[in-house]
Amino acid sequence: VPTQRPPVEREFFTLGGRSDHLLLYQQNYDSQRALIKDALNASFATFQPLFGRGQSSLIPFQIVIWATDNPARGIFVTNEGVTAHAFASTQYTLKANVVADFPLADITGVILDDKVCYIQLHTLFFTSVHQESTIAHELSHCYQLYYIPDATNMPGRENLWWVEGSAQWLASLVYPAQFPVESSLLFRYNRDALSVAYTNLYLWAFIASSEGAGSPQAAVDYMMTMPAEVGAFPDALAKLNPSQDSVETFHRWMFALLEGRVPFQPQINLPGFSLRVVSGGEARFNTPRFSGDRAKVFGIKVEPGNRAVVTATTLLDNNYAVSAKIGTTWERLPNGREVEFCPKNGSLELLISRGSSPSTDRPDFSLIFTEKESDTPCVPKPAEEDAGACVVGNWVVIDYPVKMLGGSDFVVDTTEYTYTFNADGTYTGVYDLIAVTSDDGTTIDMSLPFSGTYDVEAGEGSVYAVNDFTMQLEPGGTATLTTGGGDSIDITDTYYKQIPALGYEPWFPAGELTCSGDSLQWTSSMDFVWILARQSE
Repeated sequence: VPTQRPPVEREFFTLGGRSDHLLLYQQNYDSQRALIKDALNASFATFQPLFGRGQSSLIPFQIVIWATDNPARGIFVTNEGVTAHAFASTQYTLKANVVADFPLADITGVILDDKVCYIQLHTLFFTSVHQESTIAHELSHCYQLYYIPDATNMPGRENLWWVEGSAQWLASLVYPAQFPVESSLLFRYNRDALSVAYTNLYLWAFIASSEGAGSPQAAVDYMMTMPAEVGAFPDALAKLNPSQDSVETFHRWMFALLEGRVPFQPQINLPGFSLRVVSGGEARFNTPRFSGDRAKVFGIKVEPGNRAVVTATTLLDNNYAVSAKIGTTWERLPNGREVEFCPKNGSLELLISRGSSPSTDRPDFSLIFTEKESDTPCVPKPAEEDAGACVVGNWVVIDYPVKMLGGSDFVVDTTEYTYTFNADGTYTGVYDLIAVTSDDGTTIDMSLPFSGTYDVEAGEGSVYAVNDFTMQLEPGGTATLTTGGGDSIDITDTYYKQIPALGYEPWFPAGELTCSGDSLQWTSSMDFVWILARQSE
């Protein structure tokens, strides 16, 4: 015998000065009625002053909300590139279309407006932990559809950057404790803001701040100006802060992310630093429009008596902005003007952003690295030439055999991974690195001190024969694994047990090493290649 659907019940409720709003439900969802109405009331109390600009306390449309046992409308792909199921859906539609949906319930004559806010709550809604914020999200779409109909009803997905992003933000004003939701965790700062949707929760929260449009009311006023043409979106987003251009706005956006000033504190450690090594005195970068990047440049060389110099070029042509961390202070790099600095371990950390562009191209900008003699050098000139062997000194690892971590899909930051070779045949170091997987963001953060002895003999040119090499871990280190979901696991003991058990040979030069000037390199017995750069004293 076919299963019969429960009969459809109906209930009128009052909201915003109207008593003709209609809740349609099946008896198995009777217990949800109070939650649905409470969420609508709380959302209305937040949205009406913003969209009505404080001039009216009356809701401008009739609501028909249908608590259905129909499944979600199906699987869809978000702008962030993942599949999802719909918990609810909203239309601002002709009443004839709504009436046609309900052969089991006579609602002819009870829908008074020619167009109504029609919200369907699908099966998945009733098992969600975010029921209230889902209703707030859907009601915000009704306000968008009523006040900004042409821009909201555009075909395609190009308007979702503001339609869904602002709906998430509006819902977060009503139920902040329910945010961020799962979809918000897909946020990546290096994506074009026009190409994503739900993760623009954070961008709209920024727009509503003093560094964006100025306030929640100003953010809604800005939303009301949305154009109904795809080609006009870049110019619209560029004007989110009317008092400055998009270059300054999106550089402030990146600093707000970095410094934790964006509500709900989005993930800033993913996708990780973009790494470059200076080649021919230059390093090149690019990022999409309306996005940013965190980067590190390695291999910056400074002779004793000099200071390093960096010059940013071609920033203005493509609306880039770059700041460099010099010491403990961020300094803006002006286009075409030299900035002197002393690199930390031969490296420089950057914060990059890009403003408006009518196209999705990613043109490069360049950083040119030189050096100049200075009265305040990074390293003073030595009184006399150092007579020690080439390997004696402080070194930082710039190329590390990633396979030692058990795979090749890690992005590794070795800025703090150092060796100090002493003239007496001893050495110390710190196995200090941060490794992030490219798929789910799992992170290994370790700092393990070690020491040992070495005996090398100069050969031809830059080749040194290695007569002896020993190594041992020293106590006091730490190692932590953090999953992509944010769970942290202390794996210090694992490293202290496994490394000695497996042997130190993968770290040792296999018979010889090469050393020339500021470059040190060796290959271990397992064909692992190590490349080090000399650090400034």
